[in-house]
Parts: sequence; structure tokens; C-alpha cells
Amino acid sequence: MSELHDSNQILVRLADIRQTVRRRLLAFGVFAVLSGSAAAVLGILLLDWSLWLPPALRIVGLLLFFGGFIGASYHWIIRPLRAPLGLD
Repeated sequence: MSELHDSNQILVRLADIRQTVRRRLLAFGVFAVLSGSAAAVLGILLLDWSLWLPPALRIVGLLLFFGGFIGASYHWIIRPLRAPLGLD
């Protein structure tokens, strides 16, 4: 009976660790994407302000920013959260 109780405690503890790891992965990913986005926006604004870009290039820059944002969100948030954290 004691061995069954000990193994249940271990499994509960492992489940808690998995949840903690997932929360930290989510927080790290969100902050990485937000800081990268803030740096990209500042860079785009500085480039636009210094070079007086025409509207067509502004649209291209905006599309590139959104593409990078989606790619970074997938790489830093979605992909780590979809990774299996089991004992298999």
C-alpha cells in the first residue's frame, strides 16, 4: 500500500513540474516575442522617419513585420507548448 501511495505522489509531483515548465515556456515566449516586436517597431519607425519611405514601402515593411511576428510567435510560443513533456 505504501509503494502505491509513493508512486502516486511522484506522479502528482511530476505533473506539477510539467505545469510549471509549461507556464515558464509560455512566459519566456511571450516576453521574447514582445521584446522583439518592440525592437522591430522602433527600428521600422526610425528607418521610416530617417528615409521618408513612400507608402508602398511602408506597406511592405508592415507586411514583413506581421510575417516576422507570426513566425516568432510560432517559434517561441506555439512550438514549445506543443512539445511533449512526458516520461515516454
